[in-house]
Amino acid sequence: MKKASLIVLLSALFPLAAFAQVDFIIEYEDAQGYGFYDTTPVSPIGGNTGTTFGEQRRIAFEKAIETYEHSFTSNIPIHVQAHFANNGGTTYSAVLASAGPEWFLFNFRNAPLQNIAYPSALANKISGLDLSDSSQGIADIDVEINVDVDGAALGSSSFYYGLDGQSDYYDLDSMTVISHELMHGLGFLSVIDPTTGHKFGCGSGCSRNDIGDVFSTQLARVVDNTPIPLLSMSQSDRRAAATATGEVVWAGSIAEPVAQTLFNGTNQGYPLIYTPSPAEYGSSLSHTAFEINPTAIMQPAYSGALETSAINLAMLADIGWGAQVADLEVHLFESNDGSGLFTAIVSNNSSSTINQVTLDLSTNNGNIVPATSSNCSVSGTRTTCTLGSLGSEQLMSFDFNVTGYSGLAEISATLDADIVELNANNNIAVGYVSASSESSSGTSDTSERSLNTGQSESSTSTTQTSEPRVITESGGGSLNIAFLVALLLMLGVKQHKAAYALALSRNSKNLIK
Repeated sequence: MKKASLIVLLSALFPLAAFAQVDFIIEYEDAQGYGFYDTTPVSPIGGNTGTTFGEQRRIAFEKAIETYEHSFTSNIPIHVQAHFANNGGTTYSAVLASAGPEWFLFNFRNAPLQNIAYPSALANKISGLDLSDSSQGIADIDVEINVDVDGAALGSSSFYYGLDGQSDYYDLDSMTVISHELMHGLGFLSVIDPTTGHKFGCGSGCSRNDIGDVFSTQLARVVDNTPIPLLSMSQSDRRAAATATGEVVWAGSIAEPVAQTLFNGTNQGYPLIYTPSPAEYGSSLSHTAFEINPTAIMQPAYSGALETSAINLAMLADIGWGAQVADLEVHLFESNDGSGLFTAIVSNNSSSTINQVTLDLSTNNGNIVPATSSNCSVSGTRTTCTLGSLGSEQLMSFDFNVTGYSGLAEISATLDADIVELNANNNIAVGYVSASSESSSGTSDTSERSLNTGQSESSTSTTQTSEPRVITESGGGSLNIAFLVALLLMLGVKQHKAAYALALSRNSKNLIK
């Protein structure tokens, strides 16, 4: 049966979205009438306006990924392929979905560690190059969702495709599941084979101990109050560690201070990793433990609608997705007199300084003219201004004008830095100005709305020159690829996916979530 392969750029699907720190390109692989193209009529639900099963599934999938566009940074788009499959299940348990990187690469340009494999999306970010073999049609991330969850599996439970996180007690929030799987694809998984202890468990005939993976570099077993790295152990000790419940931790330096905010689920101050006995291939070492409280989205079984959790985002920062975890915020204020004068208020809500902060500006009608052009550059429709470093709890203002517009103009502002963003909803803002606006006093903050990007052309208009102002402050070449591992073709990546398994019991009343 021929597949309907639709490739879409996520930012094109959400024309009112701000500039993304990283673009996702999605390829739906399902055949017409199945999965993402199921034509069964349904009613809109929870902000999802789709009128067929397939349309609602696509909308929910894209909305879940949209958040990650503003959580991470990369100059290389991330290619995601997604499909539904009949993976079955019982009334009591089922695998909801599975995902993983399609490629692992090592010893590439700018690789921080030698003989350590990185998922291709992360390797691309670090190298600044698209290292994937696109000629073979292979994406960076592959996501498979169990269509039987919407059928006979799990009794009366099914996926909830609303966008508001308000699934009822029995149903399973699809956006939570998709977010979980995407994090696996970005590299939240260990390639250690928990059943044998091999460093690189790539399937029958190719398991090896001469290379490891970047996620596993942060795994350690606490012995006599001291974390011992799993990759430094013998194969037999590593196999034993994989089932040492309550003893294996994440020892990354970025996640460690975040772990201090947890109420439970740590050992020697480090967050616990899931290590059941017996080992569960595809789940052991690739999730945070159930004991972690507040509940982390990367626990191995579904427990309700969740947003991305700080501890899991910090773990992705530890493997290279950001120099730190932080919370940048921007608000836009317009003069309300129709002059097109705007002020962007930028703040660092984190406990440490953030370096190399930039502000991206655009409008769908007219031109952006920064009050200072010394640190700004124009590339197509994008005006990027370098703000520099922002100290802890520091606020900064930045003035700019919108000129040459007619009717209503929409202005967008997006903050960018080499961080993993803790709150992807507040580092984008939108404002409006109308040529027919009447003069009025005060300002209006419209930062919570979506925004539209449009053309931004050079302008000869002049504005008063001023530098960004600090308002308040307190506290502080060649590829050189020695190996290119194509797991899908060579190493059996289907065995390698970290499965988001629903392995829950049912009491006398309902499914425990």
